[in-house]
Amino acid sequence: AGSAPGDAAASRWVSDVVPCVEQLLPGLPLPACATLLSALGSCQGLPSSSRQLDQLLDTFQVVTMARLAGAPPSHVCGLLRALTDLGVRPEAEWAQAAVGALARHLDAMRGGELVACAVALADARVKPGRPFMLALLRAARQAVQGTAGPGGGGLVPGAVAGDVSELTSALMRLDPAVGRRWLAKLVVVYG
Repeated sequence: AGSAPGDAAASRWVSDVVPCVEQLLPGLPLPACATLLSALGSCQGLPSSSRQLDQLLDTFQVVTMARLAGAPPSHVCGLLRALTDLGVRPEAEWAQAAVGALARHLDAMRGGELVACAVALADARVKPGRPFMLALLRAARQAVQGTAGPGGGGLVPGAVAGDVSELTSALMRLDPAVGRRWLAKLVVVYG
């Protein structure tokens, strides 16, 4: 039982494209890095592991980690989604840098940003640690109560019920204990 002809063509294509993507990454803004990796992740026939793909991921993490600290949450979440699209988990050091970058913005995040943050971390299978999770829970509570930031920006009942559901699912995947605390808070808020 050998490889199908399509497998060989896909393998050659990956061999040709991955080095080009790797060369482009250092000069691209973070959203473009994320888009490029997400696009690569959507390619059929992409191996889940290869020397070239491993090298590309190393380059991606080195190039982007240096810029995570100053990145807005949407860029950090985009990078996390790109790794998820590629089917890989970030290395621990990169994941902690991403968590640190998101932590700096938690107090200012509005409802949708909190949801995107929690979902991106959960989908990438990052375990942010208890201090971050408690800060995320506090910010989510404020959002549900409509007190996050000027002008509200909370997760208003009925208006964005899907956000509450997504956030609950993400919190349960990130840390079940924090997820249970979140559910208890929802019962109090929504009666």
